[in-house]
Amino acid sequence: MDNQPVKTIFMYTGQGSQYYHMGAGLYATNPVFRQRMDKLNHMATDLFGFSPLAGLYAPERLKSTPFEDTVLSSLTIFMLERAITDTLIHYDCRPDGVLSLSMGAFAALCASGVSDDETMLVALHRQAQAMERCCAGGIMVAVLAPVTLWQEEDTLRLNSEIAAINGESHFVLSLPRSALAQVEARLTIRKAPFQRMPVSRAYHSRWIEPACQEVLNAFGDVAFRRAKMPVSLCLAAPVSGDISPQIMWNIARGPICLRDAVQRLEREGGYRYLDAGPSGTAATLLKYMLPAARQSAVRSLLSPLKQDERVLDELLITAA
Repeated sequence: MDNQPVKTIFMYTGQGSQYYHMGAGLYATNPVFRQRMDKLNHMATDLFGFSPLAGLYAPERLKSTPFEDTVLSSLTIFMLERAITDTLIHYDCRPDGVLSLSMGAFAALCASGVSDDETMLVALHRQAQAMERCCAGGIMVAVLAPVTLWQEEDTLRLNSEIAAINGESHFVLSLPRSALAQVEARLTIRKAPFQRMPVSRAYHSRWIEPACQEVLNAFGDVAFRRAKMPVSLCLAAPVSGDISPQIMWNIARGPICLRDAVQRLEREGGYRYLDAGPSGTAATLLKYMLPAARQSAVRSLLSPLKQDERVLDELLITAA
């Protein structure tokens, strides 16, 4: 990359970005990544009595197998993003700030020094259990259209909520599964391309509010520290003070405002954005969001369609 921006932003994604065998290429070939994943897996096994890696890398599951287990996907996304972060730092690629979408906040807060791995694993496990126990089944649908489509359509407004605004022509809906056929039929009539996301609950909507108190309780005794670097959580209102249980609930309940968060960052100048998530989702969204003449550069590390180890090598060469 020519004229590399001085500052680097690590990006972290949450539910919907997961797939079985994510990171398997790096796990097989990179000892730093493998050691970090194993350490986190031992920690999780001691805490919860089962091995998240055994579920993630189960040989009978394919990358294309739907991955909707809330607890397992939550833990393994966090573990992978933390292992990616430490692997990049090992090779002297360090963040100057972090940006997170939804549950990616858990890894982002650890990377910024606000909390530690064990504390976040425990809180994340409790949150995932609360979502499964308290909330009815739901789903999220990514839509390639202006968000005004939702505002114009009674069927969409009455049966779904805006879970994320990721760009001028990309938003995400959350809805109960009972409304899925009706919503998809309306999107089809409006010729709006859409895709279901691999989730089992309608995150970022009123349909997860039954879990509110349990999620707040999950963070009640967490001692959050002051961040060592700028943190963007993609909330409707930027967080100006310390992290609190209420903010952690807002991350799960409120809409993801990636477009607004990136616009605020870009007003400060160009950045190098590195997607530490499992599927390169944030990097893809930013590539469409940023103007062609941007000073910023965007790279992803993992993808279900690429060889993880080759992408890491290429990224480290360009970052040198």
